Amino acid sequence: MQMTGELSQLPKVLREIHEDKTLLEPIIFHVPTNEKIAYKMLEVAQLKPGEIVCDLGSGDGSLLIPAARDFGAHCVGIEINPKLVALAQKKAKKFGLGEDRIKFINDNFFNRKFWHYTGSRDEYVVRRADVVTIYLCYNANELLRKMLSFELRPEARVVSHDFPIKYWEPSYEKVYEDGDSIYMYEMSKVL
Repeated sequence: MQMTGELSQLPKVLREIHEDKTLLEPIIFHVPTNEKIAYKMLEVAQLKPGEIVCDLGSGDGSLLIPAARDFGAHCVGIEINPKLVALAQKKAKKFGLGEDRIKFINDNFFNRKFWHYTGSRDEYVVRRADVVTIYLCYNANELLRKMLSFELRPEARVVSHDFPIKYWEPSYEKVYEDGDSIYMYEMSKVL
């Protein structure tokens, strides 16, 4: 299917996602990812230096800061809460991470401009990501599953904290002693 940027050209389910204005409002609340789980998520993703990580609902940057600082990744976080974006930017600056390594965008990740299949030419489209990280609820994951299936390249990986993605078989799944769980999906195996 050729991407023309017109919603009418998208499959019905994706059109419905972008036409539903309620998705432009927050649907979950912020629960920070602790440092131990953030590292485990990045290790499970087999993150390599220079890869691009996109954190959808990046909160205070708990996951992206170690990805940039300790794994050498280039990172983009999309967060709807401006206070959390400001906090994440402050933390990144404290660690000497400039916007060439990590960028936090105050916006809703359901916004069309982040999705290449809608015709976006924004430099921060999700399609560029090697790894997408999420810590969202089941409903948000279900909406994202449809979008990510259409968007991501086969070599991309998706790592979810605590909430599996319905209908996708994880390549890695583990529940830790403290009750946290991680699910990693390789797009080549779920498409």
